[in-house]
Amino acid sequence: EILLFLGGFLVSAIVLGRMLCGFVCPMGFLQDIAHQARQALRTEGVAMTEKMYAMLRLVKWFMLVLFLTLGFAGGNFCDFCPALALSPAFAGFQVSLYLSGFMMTAVLVSGFFKRRCFCNVCPLGFLIGLMHKVSLFRLKKDCQACTECGACYEACPMGIKSIYTEREKADITTSDCIFCGACVRNCPEDRAIAITFCGKRIYTSSRLKYMKRVAAPQKRKADHAKHR
Repeated sequence: EILLFLGGFLVSAIVLGRMLCGFVCPMGFLQDIAHQARQALRTEGVAMTEKMYAMLRLVKWFMLVLFLTLGFAGGNFCDFCPALALSPAFAGFQVSLYLSGFMMTAVLVSGFFKRRCFCNVCPLGFLIGLMHKVSLFRLKKDCQACTECGACYEACPMGIKSIYTEREKADITTSDCIFCGACVRNCPEDRAIAITFCGKRIYTSSRLKYMKRVAAPQKRKADHAKHR
């Protein structure tokens, strides 16, 4: 059973990488709902700084040490994992939901004010991210097309600064990238950033799509305000 688990984990990590975090993980889905609820309520989120992302990295390392220590010591990380409150059946309904329920509340509240906050500290996501060098999904950048506007960094829920600072390498995949596509969607330059699978572009930045999604609504608002 252990070999089957490790084998399945490795295959999933290689084929999908942290695409699992971006589009499969139920914790990510709940955080996206919390983020959309904040937008619907027109509530201001937390403006993240580099120092704040550095603090989240410290929390990530603490969570990872706790995860590995409990695993090797015979403990149960499920006592702390917020996913238990979401899917207690995975733990056989034998673990108390009080602590994991508190953690789930913290995840939803933090996800409301900062998109995908828990993804920045998730130990399982970090372990999956270690396979980013061999994952079939990649994040690519055309450094010549990039204008260093910083829109990709501002949109990235993981605070990956190298997305816009990299000026030489085409492959900018990192262990933190969850392939949510926010950097691609918010890039205003044609083919500057793309998500690829087996070397083929499957999602590419487009100036036309960006203008339709961002500039057009702003123009409508301006026209509406002018005619009021």
